[in-house]
Amino acid sequence: VLAKLGLDTLRLQASAQQDQKSQLDDTNTVNLHDAVLLKTIQFRCFPHHTLPNAGIMSQVVSLTYSPFAENTYLVFDDTRECLIIDPGCYTREEEKHLAHMIDLHQLKPVRLLNTHGHIDHVFGNRFVLDTWGLEAEIHEGELPVLNAVGMIAQMYGIPMRQEVPPPGRYLQDGEEIRFGKTILKSILAPGHSPAHLCFYCEADRYLIGGDVLFQGSIGRTDLPGGNHDQLLDSILKRIYTLPDETTVYSGHGPETTIGWEAKTNPFVQRSGHTTLR
Repeated sequence: VLAKLGLDTLRLQASAQQDQKSQLDDTNTVNLHDAVLLKTIQFRCFPHHTLPNAGIMSQVVSLTYSPFAENTYLVFDDTRECLIIDPGCYTREEEKHLAHMIDLHQLKPVRLLNTHGHIDHVFGNRFVLDTWGLEAEIHEGELPVLNAVGMIAQMYGIPMRQEVPPPGRYLQDGEEIRFGKTILKSILAPGHSPAHLCFYCEADRYLIGGDVLFQGSIGRTDLPGGNHDQLLDSILKRIYTLPDETTVYSGHGPETTIGWEAKTNPFVQRSGHTTLR
């Protein structure tokens, strides 16, 4: 883990140095060959079919940014209103790519949500505020994590191009998040961080899960505010209680489903069986 963090830090430093030399034009186009300096942006779009009589269909676009390979999500429906969740764009090229994707889908960003306050999930908060005027919405319990971003960046030698702005609003557990014709519900699932939120769409059966649950894994708990037993409890009582067909869009890596993880995840299964800790 430390070796990977060191490699990621070197990549971020190189990105920042190159970024300072970049001269961006004022157009809304992007050259995908130049979109990321040290990695290829991964782009995935997931249309969600509605349940019978639901009358809603939303889509999830996943954009993978920074050497941390963090998944930034755009969630929208046919009104074109959209949520930006966990913007992890670090370089100017990545910021430009995020704006391009929003323009490409003809979206109107209306809210900025953070599942939690770790550095790789909030790199782009300032850009979103400056570009679309959206202040971050996050659980108040994440403030210590969010406020420590500058210190964490300095500690690991990660150059921060700009400060992360304070949140504009605090989200509560169980709160309905409305945009367009779509409703998400916030689910408090601490353990990876003190007040981590996931966002669940009941109508279309998907969960924006942040760093709680991954395909075949779970979030790390060795960072400040992490708690392994609390994370397992959150997954068992708050995440595995969702329908098996629910698609989970994680903060890193590919999507998975509740049913698959509840049966096979080596760290925590619905039956209580685990093979790893």
